[in-house]
Amino acid sequence: MLRHHKHLILLFPLLLVSLLSHSQQRSRDTLILHFPLDSYRIQPDDSARLRAMLGSLSANPVSITGYTDKTGTIAYNARLSQLRANAAYRFIHHGRAAGGGVAPTPERSDSENRRVEIVYYRIINAPHYDTVARNNINPNTPTDRADSIVVIKHSPADTTTADSARPSAVLALRRINFIVDTPIPTDSTRRILPQFITELRQFKDHRLEIDGYVNSIVPLHGTNDPLFKLSVNRAKFIYDCLVTAGFDPSLLTYKGMGNASPVNPHPQTKQEMNANMRVEIRVY
Repeated sequence: MLRHHKHLILLFPLLLVSLLSHSQQRSRDTLILHFPLDSYRIQPDDSARLRAMLGSLSANPVSITGYTDKTGTIAYNARLSQLRANAAYRFIHHGRAAGGGVAPTPERSDSENRRVEIVYYRIINAPHYDTVARNNINPNTPTDRADSIVVIKHSPADTTTADSARPSAVLALRRINFIVDTPIPTDSTRRILPQFITELRQFKDHRLEIDGYVNSIVPLHGTNDPLFKLSVNRAKFIYDCLVTAGFDPSLLTYKGMGNASPVNPHPQTKQEMNANMRVEIRVY
């Protein structure tokens, strides 16, 4: 009998660790700070975001990497990127600061590349995106009550290397539809916009890239193609909605994707064509 109790005593710490690991999960996150040209001073709005981050910061290491745009000499950019990283380190006193020189994302604008990326871990009690509907939506849910956002891609939160070019999630906006050949939303879309804004507020503190798409089975002729411009304007419509709803414009970008990556490569029905005319949001 004593031997059994001894085994239980030895097993108890393992059970306790298991329970704690389930009640306090870690989530890897990235906070991005932006800087004016030739500056390494943290902006007031970013100071508030840093303080909020400190409130949920776990005891795990933090990486702080500064970047610059492509202007300036190699030596100047190396020094400025380090100064930006150091400024963030002095604010939070966690982790290790490093200068990354010119940002490895030349496709982004100079204002986006003048940044510091802070990769950190925070303690959570539930998966980060659990409140957003998944693809297994109950088909019996009434149409006017179904969730308007679906996660179609969710990168693991425990990735060990920072990748500023990879979104942590891609959100498909269900029932966000447009009148054919226009950036004008349908009447049904206008009715569900308040619900859509409410669901998206959980990502309000993240950087969001809004991507617009059109339906076309023939290749587009570059960014001057009217259909490509239409994809830009559809993304801008959602961008304007979020700004009006109080989202921080400095965390929002929008872009046209033309007819790239169609949901239905060979649409045969109106429903399939409408599915290609869509907006998706990348969460960083």
